[in-house]
Amino acid sequence: MSVLRSLGSSGVEVNALGFGAVPLGNLYAPLSEADAAATIAKAIDSGMRYFDTAPLYGMGLSERRLGLYLRGLPRDEYILSTKVGRHLRPMGRTDDNDVFVDLPPFVDTFDFSYDGVRRQVDDSLQRLGTDRLDCLVIHDLGLWHMKTAETVDHHFRTLADGGLLALRDLRDSGIVRAIGAGANELTLCDRFLALGEIDFVLLALRYTLLDQSAAGLLEDARSKGVSIVVGAPFQSGILATGITTEARFNYAHVPSEVIQKVERLQALCLEHDVPLKAAALQFPMQNQAVASVLAGMGNPGEVSENLAMARSEIPQDFWIALKSGGYVT
Repeated sequence: MSVLRSLGSSGVEVNALGFGAVPLGNLYAPLSEADAAATIAKAIDSGMRYFDTAPLYGMGLSERRLGLYLRGLPRDEYILSTKVGRHLRPMGRTDDNDVFVDLPPFVDTFDFSYDGVRRQVDDSLQRLGTDRLDCLVIHDLGLWHMKTAETVDHHFRTLADGGLLALRDLRDSGIVRAIGAGANELTLCDRFLALGEIDFVLLALRYTLLDQSAAGLLEDARSKGVSIVVGAPFQSGILATGITTEARFNYAHVPSEVIQKVERLQALCLEHDVPLKAAALQFPMQNQAVASVLAGMGNPGEVSENLAMARSEIPQDFWIALKSGGYVT
């Protein structure tokens, strides 16, 4: 866990396991201020130094909490990453959605223009209580969130013509050190790599025990000097909890075919005395293209457990069986 890997040629180095601050935005259930503070304190005390958040997570709540409770730590002692592409605007009462609850009164709109990117970064810096970011990630530019190819193309052109220049200016001025692109759609990742300005891709859901569809992308990115940060290593839940009535897969209910695959994975893990959660965290870490794995942490117990799972010894026989048995490609 003490080994650091660089994000492209940016000079930013990150731990193998990073702190995903999605739960700090009231993911699925409200989180008290005391629990948020205790979770971040536990991460700091445990030696974690790579923290990733976004304006979308709880409509600014995750950023505000992270900034508040990181404030006592010397700024050079941690890596802070947030995202750009969604502008938060005050709009009165905000209803809960399927992911975040008990939200502040804001709504978000996509904006990848030059002025929009600069305004969003200013807002994030204020919420985080800092004057600089180590990483800034282009967020949610894809079909998953925008629904139509025409909308994606429109926003991508806006990014290429305006927002990308803002990212360059922010990097040149020292406000941002590394530029990332967040995605879970492989064709979009190819477009990001073609921009030539990306230090790393934050890839969610596509390089896990249940989905290795990004294996080719990892090789391509590494050949271009672009690092990969793997997000959602538990496939949004089921690889952490196993099969339960509350388990989630890709932020939704679990299909029957996925349940069958997880049952096989659990059986293999039991045979080799390997916790499923440990296998899920360590699988992407083995690929040299992967600089870090971000896991969401919403209480001190999750911090301790994730660190223990990332550090636990997994016998080589398990990885061999995982591959030879066709569990992973």
